[in-house]
Amino acid sequence: MPPPKTLRQLRSLQGRLAYIRRFISNLSGRCQPFSRLMKKDTPFIWDDACQEAFNSIK
Repeated sequence: MPPPKTLRQLRSLQGRLAYIRRFISNLSGRCQPFSRLMKKDTPFIWDDACQEAFNSIK
């Protein structure tokens, strides 16, 4: 699964994660770097913290 490149893809990922959240321990803690990208008027910059979180969820 490739990492999201746009805000729309990140929202799609969040939706899929919400569906399987009961099977992943501490999912809300792992998704913390994504929450700052979801804020309004924030540029979408996928950095190392987001990549680390994405890899830990995978």
